[in-house]
Amino acid sequence: MLTSIRERATGWIAWAIVILITIPFALWGINSYFEGGVNVNVAEFDGEEIDYQTYQRAIYSERDRMRQVYGNNATAELLSGEVLGREVINRLVNDVLLQRDARDRGYRISDAQLAETIRNEPSFQSEQGFSQELYERILRFSGYSPSEFESVQRNSAATQQVQTGFIESVLSINSTVEDLIQLLHQRRTGEYAIVEPSTFLSEIEITDEEIRADYEENQAIYVDEEKIRIEYIELAPSDFAVNFTPTEETLRQIYDAESQQFREEEQRSVRHILLEGDEGDNSAAIDQASDLIYRLNSGEDFAQLASEYSTDIGSASQGGDLGWISRGATVPAFESVAFTLSEDEISDPVESEFGVHIIRVDEIQAEKAKPFEEVRDEIAEQAIRNQAEIEMFEIAEEMRNVAFEQPDSLDAASELSGLAIEVSDWFGRTQGSGISSHSSVRNAAFSTTVLEDGFNSDIIALDNGRQVLLRKREHRPSESLSFDFVKAEISEKLLSEKSAAKAQEFAENLLTQLTDGADWNSTIDDNGLQ
Repeated sequence: MLTSIRERATGWIAWAIVILITIPFALWGINSYFEGGVNVNVAEFDGEEIDYQTYQRAIYSERDRMRQVYGNNATAELLSGEVLGREVINRLVNDVLLQRDARDRGYRISDAQLAETIRNEPSFQSEQGFSQELYERILRFSGYSPSEFESVQRNSAATQQVQTGFIESVLSINSTVEDLIQLLHQRRTGEYAIVEPSTFLSEIEITDEEIRADYEENQAIYVDEEKIRIEYIELAPSDFAVNFTPTEETLRQIYDAESQQFREEEQRSVRHILLEGDEGDNSAAIDQASDLIYRLNSGEDFAQLASEYSTDIGSASQGGDLGWISRGATVPAFESVAFTLSEDEISDPVESEFGVHIIRVDEIQAEKAKPFEEVRDEIAEQAIRNQAEIEMFEIAEEMRNVAFEQPDSLDAASELSGLAIEVSDWFGRTQGSGISSHSSVRNAAFSTTVLEDGFNSDIIALDNGRQVLLRKREHRPSESLSFDFVKAEISEKLLSEKSAAKAQEFAENLLTQLTDGADWNSTIDDNGLQ
């Protein structure tokens, strides 16, 4: 919004408006507009509204989810305000429309159903079952009041009913399912030959006239792209919270609130015998599995039968032993049975995409909580990272304000943050190194605001929680490259194009011969192909 005003500000009236807005920003900061009694909507559509608090909570939640999923691989594009904000707004709009549709269709969740859902939520469980204290503590940590959380859960359950209704009403025609099964299990073998363009290089000659003609026809290609150097201030979490030490009470609270994160999931030591079906028909394999199950229940050794009959080469030699497995490690059909069996229990025949399994569970290690002492250091590191991010985002917001108020320099932002102004190497729109290796940095550097207007950029999110503020230092427009400079490059390009054309022509002639009935092996051998 501020950038839009600045770009359109002309005349004393417009600048008076900017000054009137800037003064309260300077005195109280942007956050003052979103706190207290002011009700700010970030989206209004079709009679519906999404307020700032809902949007901000969704932003934080989505950013945390991405960091948990991607870890250090969470890219700047994923975490940047613009991209993330657009995705979150779209999701919130979708949620509101689904909730309205659920209401219109009469979908409801009763108080009893809501209470059962909350009481069964794993995050709210202690060793004695549902914990009201833990429930309230987690809500406080998440920024919810009980009524707000229950409203969110009620809406979520209602929209889930709508989605489930659509999913479960889908019909599948038997013939379509059978065709799909046949395709999934279909196997084909074939032969092929490769015609290498390099084979024809010795037959090709590139003249100076051809090179000159290509240069004249493609002047737009043979240019040195425009480039830019930037000044920038980089913020990293490691620069903050250097003297912060979380208390033991805080660490305990995090441990209790995030109890599901600090659990060792259930594991099972499993054996199986795999019998392959016949191109989607498992009837013979099921019959064979039933016979083997009868023999196992009669006392025969599982490992011996696995080594004799199992078609899973990797485990057959180990008596069918698959080792310790967790949920998600095997296909769903296998997992659903393996995690319902008791120790030493043998399953009925289990069909999966690989064939028919006979499963036995040798040993079970139940899910258990990791002791606080075991994960204390991990929690402390995370608490310090969280505090560092909080401090960094506060400073980043102040830097954003001062960079707008003084758009012609990064000096004020540098003084405010205590961080040095750095200078990049030259880079273009499509690639760079160091700080300019990030596409978000390149996009900002070549934006109208930075490149043409000469103003500071907005804060830009990078990977690993880093952020950067930048401005243009120098700009070099694109210029044509001389003929002598690109002559060798053009010659190599033309050589590549002509050899590829000859290889294409040669391959098409071979295809014509083979289509007319020529013998494959003889044709390939006669032409020196493999």
